[in-house]
Amino acid sequence: MRKFKASSKLLLGAALVGFWVPQVQAQSTAPEDADESAQSKNNEIVVTARRNDESLQDVPLTVNVVTDQKLKDLNLFNGSDLAAVVPGLNFAPTTPGNTPTLGLRGAARGAAGGRLDPTVQTYLNEAPVSDVMVYQALYDIGQVEVLRGPQGTLRGRPSSSGAITITTKRPDLNEVTGYVSLAVSSLDQMRGEAAVGLPIIKDVLAVRVAGIVDRNDGDGVRSLFSGRKSEQELDSWRVSVRFQPTEALDINVMYQDFKSVRTVLSQVAGTGYQGPSTPPLGATAPLAGFNGPAISAFDRLSVVDVPLVRDEHHTNLIGQVNLDLGTHRISYVGEYNKTRNMNSGGTNVGHIFPIPYPDPQLKTLDGRSKLITSELRFETTGADFWDYGVGAYYEKTTSDNIVDSVASYLPGTFGNPRAPNLASFNYNYNLILQGNFPVSWKNQAIFANSTFHVTPKTDFFIGARHVWYQQSSDQIGNLLSGLSATGLSTLIPGNSTCAFIPASAASSAGFPSTFIPGQCDITIRGFQLFASNPLVSKEKAWVYNASLTHRFSDDMTAYLSFGHSWRPQTNNLNLQSTDSRIRAFANTSSETSDNFEVGLKMQAMDRKLTVNVAAFYQKYDGFLFSALGVPYVSNTTTPISVASAASLTVNADAKVKGFDLELGYRPSKQFSISGNINYARGRLSNASVPCNDANADGIPDATIPTLASFGTEAVRYCNSNSALAFQSDWNASMQAEYNMPVSNHTDAYIRTLINYTPKNKFAPGSFTADSYGLLNLYIGARANDGQWDIGAYARNLTETEELVGQGTTDISTPPIAQSALGLARSAGYRSVTLTPRREFGLTFRFNW
Repeated sequence: MRKFKASSKLLLGAALVGFWVPQVQAQSTAPEDADESAQSKNNEIVVTARRNDESLQDVPLTVNVVTDQKLKDLNLFNGSDLAAVVPGLNFAPTTPGNTPTLGLRGAARGAAGGRLDPTVQTYLNEAPVSDVMVYQALYDIGQVEVLRGPQGTLRGRPSSSGAITITTKRPDLNEVTGYVSLAVSSLDQMRGEAAVGLPIIKDVLAVRVAGIVDRNDGDGVRSLFSGRKSEQELDSWRVSVRFQPTEALDINVMYQDFKSVRTVLSQVAGTGYQGPSTPPLGATAPLAGFNGPAISAFDRLSVVDVPLVRDEHHTNLIGQVNLDLGTHRISYVGEYNKTRNMNSGGTNVGHIFPIPYPDPQLKTLDGRSKLITSELRFETTGADFWDYGVGAYYEKTTSDNIVDSVASYLPGTFGNPRAPNLASFNYNYNLILQGNFPVSWKNQAIFANSTFHVTPKTDFFIGARHVWYQQSSDQIGNLLSGLSATGLSTLIPGNSTCAFIPASAASSAGFPSTFIPGQCDITIRGFQLFASNPLVSKEKAWVYNASLTHRFSDDMTAYLSFGHSWRPQTNNLNLQSTDSRIRAFANTSSETSDNFEVGLKMQAMDRKLTVNVAAFYQKYDGFLFSALGVPYVSNTTTPISVASAASLTVNADAKVKGFDLELGYRPSKQFSISGNINYARGRLSNASVPCNDANADGIPDATIPTLASFGTEAVRYCNSNSALAFQSDWNASMQAEYNMPVSNHTDAYIRTLINYTPKNKFAPGSFTADSYGLLNLYIGARANDGQWDIGAYARNLTETEELVGQGTTDISTPPIAQSALGLARSAGYRSVTLTPRREFGLTFRFNW
């Protein structure tokens, strides 16, 4: 059970103690932030959601704005923290321990056997970037905008449920600016970031350098056997140059280097191995619990001896050029990105093997990719009746995913095959897979948009993008030669050299074993497992949207909008079958959707009260749905057996309906409060999808079907109304602040941030997660001109602990342990994920 679950009354009471500034209000900014704030002097929020500076109240879509000041005030260090202030934004793994993915408005990218475009695209300085990289560290940021609903006519990549734009701070052409920020916490975090901007030639050329160093203990999971802990070492730096030789020409170039090494321990819960074991003749089955004791989900323990190490290195070069021609403007955005991701270790997740894999650890992934994008736009700059823009976009990505891992363990792993036992375990008998899974894609598009100012208060917008998309996926792999024990003795007269075992096309002649005394071994010859046979797809698609906006007054705007989105097809690699019914999954179709939205944005009481509300309905044709843990008949093995696809992506019709509500109230400079509620119910439309159905009743089961139970079928289907993302249908947040002067130059403050998540029937692992609330508290003092700030904070102050995700099935015992020792399939543990731990910390910031 959880240690403590905060009640709604407790959280509400805590919120009334101190209050945080609403999302639509900007906090007092540091001197260097004066021209960076999202808010002008008349409290108008300025956003670039439609690639132009305009008031948030005039934008016909829901946009959540997170300023740099808010990132600092609430210590929003990464993507998970950002999700805390944007209800409905989900940044979590599809299964525990995996890389987090973004979800918004009830839809998220699932796991896939091939490349799968996200439902939410991320842009850094208007160039598409990897969300895995950018959300690990948010530093020296000017503004973050979360755009809800289909996107794609105004930015490079189409997306079905939203986009997030992140703008870094630009150099100031006139003044020396900068800051230094330090944070330490009870969870072994030490984080320092700093930036300095220098004008080289006043009004013409300036440079800004920023960097961050972060050391933390990740999710706090510890290995039961080795004592290793999860941790992260993150280092990043950025150089930005601004060149404005004339008032008409503005050139900005940014280079960023990002490195992260994460030690990941798969957190588990369960009883440990309990059997039943059915050992073959001569084998000695291990006792129950041999791989570890009973572990609670709230122990934050792992049974992995050697952790998974994820080593990432990303470099980004982004250039932006704007040329003002008076009534028109030419804009260019170009990017070059180079990424390398290396994973090693972390393979003995169920601790079935009693000793760790010897160093050096095999690289289970060595991913290398390059990305080039270019976008050119020509547009008007404020016509009386008709504003228009046209342009072209080009993107090319090449990626190699190199694998060097154990494909299978062979007889001899547990000693003499005629008398295998756990004590004789060794790692010498295996087949190593060396492979490459190259993926490349090209996205070319032309686009146009028009805004008709029908009346001084009414605008009609229409935009379209035509995409030519090409994708290629391949798999090339070889099994290296490996050692296999025969179970034949050298002690029989005449057998001492093992010469009686002849060579064959598949193996060498026998020879005395080095690792099992008195036994004969053979070498299994290596062979090509996958020959190059690229899956190439070419598609053409339209993405378009339209909106009608009417301003009833300066403080009230209503809009109607329609958006048509598209996501390219994907593929499912590594399906172990030549059956046409299974090979049909090799390529999916593309996904399309239509979204209808109506919204109202208003301010009242001299703009002290803000109310923004939107309702939407989105219909997907062929949503790219990832079915997890799907068993199927494999006819490539001898004998034919049941294989399982960890994830199988298929097309399925779906619908999403919901609303967004944002309220903000600031009666005085000292007191403010805001709240957000997001409801998005995304479901499949009783779609027929592949599933784990052991008894053919059309209902998913927990047990694995036998080969005989399939009959003449190759895979089973279930009619499903599953959710499109592993998150609850709605959630809410509230932020508040109270501040007061304590001297002529100093203010004291207290802030709260509260998040509430109701019961989630579609949590990762197909279980119902309980509702919970998280309370963060911030207290401190700051200079009333924003020059310095000293604070203390508590995250998850009430120490709420809830299980929010778990593996779809128990961790499996390795096939060699099942065949040699007769172990049952379940290792007795399942991967789990909890709410964040309670954390106390101190912060210091100084701006100039």
